Amino acid sequence: MKYILTEQEIFPFRPKPFYFITSTKPEELTLEKMRESLIRLKDSGFGGIVLFNKPPAGFNEETYLSESWFEMVENAAKACKELSLTMWINDGFNFPPGDVAGRVRKAAPHLTQKHIKIIDGKLAVLDEEWGFPAFEERESTELFIKFVYEEYEKRVGNYFGDPIKGFFSDTDNRRVNSLVMFSEEHPMRDYFPWSTTFEKSFTAEYGYDIIPYMPEILERKDLPQAVDYWEHAGRLMHGWFKAHHEWLNSRGLEYTGHTSDSSPYLYEEAPRSSCFTEGRFSDCERNFDYPGTDQELYSLDSAKPTRLETYYTPTVIWGMQAHTPKMTDFYDVSIDLRAKQASATAFLYKRKGVMSEMFAGTNYGVEPKILRQIAAFQIMQGVTFVVPHAYHYRFTDESKYFAPPDFSHVGMLNYAVRELNDEIARLTAMMAKGQSVYPVALIDPTEYVWRGKYKSSEYFNVFATLNRLPYGFTICDVEKLLSKDYKFKVAIAAGIVLSEEIKTKIAEKGIVLLGAEELDRLKTYIPCDVKYAGEGSPHFVRKIIDGEEFAFIANIESDRPIRGVVYAYGKEKEILLYPGEVRYISAHYDDIPEIKKTGERLCEIPESVHVVFDRSNVLPLEWFKNGENTVLKTETTQLLSVPFRSTTELSGLKLYIPKSCKDLLRGVYLDGAALTFTLTNVYDDEYLEYLFPTVIKGTHELEIHRDKEFLFHNRIFISGEFDVDVKTSGDEYKKLCSLYNLSVYIPSKTAIVFSERRKTLSVHTSWALQGQPFYSGGVEYSFDVTAKKDGNYTLHLPKVRDVADLCINGEKIGRIIAPPYTYNVRLRKGKNVCKLTVYNSFANTMECYLEESGILQGGEFREMK
Repeated sequence: MKYILTEQEIFPFRPKPFYFITSTKPEELTLEKMRESLIRLKDSGFGGIVLFNKPPAGFNEETYLSESWFEMVENAAKACKELSLTMWINDGFNFPPGDVAGRVRKAAPHLTQKHIKIIDGKLAVLDEEWGFPAFEERESTELFIKFVYEEYEKRVGNYFGDPIKGFFSDTDNRRVNSLVMFSEEHPMRDYFPWSTTFEKSFTAEYGYDIIPYMPEILERKDLPQAVDYWEHAGRLMHGWFKAHHEWLNSRGLEYTGHTSDSSPYLYEEAPRSSCFTEGRFSDCERNFDYPGTDQELYSLDSAKPTRLETYYTPTVIWGMQAHTPKMTDFYDVSIDLRAKQASATAFLYKRKGVMSEMFAGTNYGVEPKILRQIAAFQIMQGVTFVVPHAYHYRFTDESKYFAPPDFSHVGMLNYAVRELNDEIARLTAMMAKGQSVYPVALIDPTEYVWRGKYKSSEYFNVFATLNRLPYGFTICDVEKLLSKDYKFKVAIAAGIVLSEEIKTKIAEKGIVLLGAEELDRLKTYIPCDVKYAGEGSPHFVRKIIDGEEFAFIANIESDRPIRGVVYAYGKEKEILLYPGEVRYISAHYDDIPEIKKTGERLCEIPESVHVVFDRSNVLPLEWFKNGENTVLKTETTQLLSVPFRSTTELSGLKLYIPKSCKDLLRGVYLDGAALTFTLTNVYDDEYLEYLFPTVIKGTHELEIHRDKEFLFHNRIFISGEFDVDVKTSGDEYKKLCSLYNLSVYIPSKTAIVFSERRKTLSVHTSWALQGQPFYSGGVEYSFDVTAKKDGNYTLHLPKVRDVADLCINGEKIGRIIAPPYTYNVRLRKGKNVCKLTVYNSFANTMECYLEESGILQGGEFREMK
């Protein structure tokens, strides 16, 4: 029997995406237009928005927080209220917050961040412009509250509480930028924070002068005073969040956000280790009602970008299949503690939930199954508030290429997002209920990181192992461990050596202390009626819900199904978990489905089937010639040409060039004849549409004459009912662009051949290899199946990219967005008409490489037993 959650219980946990404001046209920001957009958003399974200005298409520094800005905010608030959607507001002009679009710098240019170092044998305090203003300075906080929160209170304060729930701080690292990873000579290496009040406030807090110890601290010597220094540096910075939290709570509002928190690395392992750039994670995140983290990139573990040895940017080549992995060690989550750190903070400080900004930079080729697996890892770590990145209000301009994907109605993920949101909402609602079972405390090593007395590999190994054990654990510093407010049974010291004094205090509290090598002893001290036997190593979480213990079990670290038996609460259940799948079990409830057995095979899907495409084919023009040279559209050459051949006569082909390029153009020609344009829209961008004359069989050349280079996001393409074959030299000849976490190149040579669009496709090959290399859209595969009798059958598709919709005899059977692509169907005796519509990713069109698409390994019908 399943534990039933009502939609009323689930709705507050529906994901709330960054809602990118990417237009400033008054006619596009009316209440009517907002309502229209937000109805689509709600229909996609979202429960609200995080309103987020997105320059350059959004408001600029002058118009941000202007009358027109607040008119837009009020229209959004009105529409959200009408639709019962929750509204959060990102408190920055873009990200990170602080300068309020230049207003703070103008009012107080002295509020630069400061750091301390030794120059010519003497201590020197220097200004550092990165991340202006200094969060350590109280004046920064006061100005921010005045310019931001108080303005919102004046303009839209009547919406505070309903629908405006609170504010989001997208507070990426304030002290040390990512460039320190790439150069040991970078001026921000060995960055030691300081402020105008540091010395005085330190003495008041710790009772001694820190200055005499600073030379050794700057040399990263092992000193107890170094712990005090780093702790104080962090807490001065955290004052920014503390003041905001107090102000917002006093108005009945809530606060969430994230910093650039990292796992607890030593400095030499990661010069951006947040232990040094931001301080102890719980000291910072306790100032949020929803402590948060930032999951990004095509990886389960998005801690990878914090270290050079794990930082990775995949590359693709225009017109080719991807030939490099999208992320190395995708399934290794042993060093990503950030969501667990946030959930630990929420537990220790009794906060309302745990937020994760999720999916940024996974790029347009990400599969729904990967998004589900990422979400599953975050949720199993304690996340209950999911903020997908991002939903574009208008899909326009270069904002299309900031840390994609896009979850709006424009993109291909739109076909999967409702089902994905339903699953995320159900899981987070379940995880938010009741109390977590945390008998085990993994001791926070931050103080030992500060002193350099810490073995990170040992700590990370224990973290990884605890996720795979069913006991339940959190992260806790020694102070909280010894507090009377918490009742841990076991504490684990991994990678650190505790003093005898601390060991004695832990023992006096009745807590068993174990080392990293003693995890097999946990069963001796912790009652746990949960076991798993079988293939793979699932993750576990335990909760008490309505007085009953539940165990959640998930397939996180594998790219294939894991199968075994769960023994829990007097039950024995066979379980088959697909990647990213989360199931639960208790004494009275479970949602573990019976593993159904199939009978004899009825038939296979035909090798080649009739298809209908739901949109025109496209050829994105990123590869150009100039004479004998291969050139980019971003180069200064005045002529761009595209030679091609057609094997058949083709009519109705069209060329599309952004209207923003109109003043750069001197003419567009096909085989020397000038083409004329009409105006149209592509997505939300205005375009010039050039209709080709009938293209006859033979060779042709398209020429674009211009006065100035185009920008990388100026998408130029040919559209029509054609097949196109692109044969390239396969080399990374010139870099077209970097799309946050993807580098796109053009080859040195290519041959482009057009032909009549086919009407059949093989079900064993990507349609990208069948004349549709850049096609992102839907394809309806039609085939008949003959049954000898009325009965129940399964249709199993071993591999599909990405979303499959099945109809049989005109009846909609259902939509599947992730494996297993198995349908339970009812067939009637005789012929049954099947229509399977498959939607692929947006990578083919937007990132110009041949991502796998369609039905890839056939399929078969079997009788059901």
